[in-house]
Amino acid sequence: MNMVEEWDSTASQISVFTGRGTLIESQGPCWFYGSGSEHSSLYQYQLYKAKNIYMGHIQSETPYYQPVPVAPKPFDGQAFPGDPKFACKDGKDSCKTAWALRIIDSSNIYMHSLGMYSFFVNYDQSTCVKGFNCQDRLLEVKGSKNVALFNLFTIGVPEVGDGAGNVVIYQNDTQR
Repeated sequence: MNMVEEWDSTASQISVFTGRGTLIESQGPCWFYGSGSEHSSLYQYQLYKAKNIYMGHIQSETPYYQPVPVAPKPFDGQAFPGDPKFACKDGKDSCKTAWALRIIDSSNIYMHSLGMYSFFVNYDQSTCVKGFNCQDRLLEVKGSKNVALFNLFTIGVPEVGDGAGNVVIYQNDTQR
């Protein structure tokens, strides 16, 4: 039987998987304006050991199919230094979803107007967008210094991010 004969004509959704979005390792200075990185399994943007970076008006959306499969699947997720581990503290798979933005071991990072969105759980948004529970978090800052983020816009998460010193930004903080 060939691939055409095996195709299920009743399928209404096709998933295309990409492992990683935009990886920035530059020592800078670099300026990024009006960029988008969306639907990758591990992360949309990652600054890893980067320095002297400015980003303005960036947008990301996490994969619509997650958590089926959970991140980093269908990839192994350890091909590059700095790839996220996706180890949930509560033993559940709720944290095994792609990051919108990770800033890891970086310095002098300045960002203005970040749109980070999570709209779906396994292609369904009927409850997650209104309840801010499409995924746990979108942003991670770890091992970094001199990081300034201004005007974060999010949807679909109870906590925007987790940063150095376990600083957590809650969704309701962005709605004042």
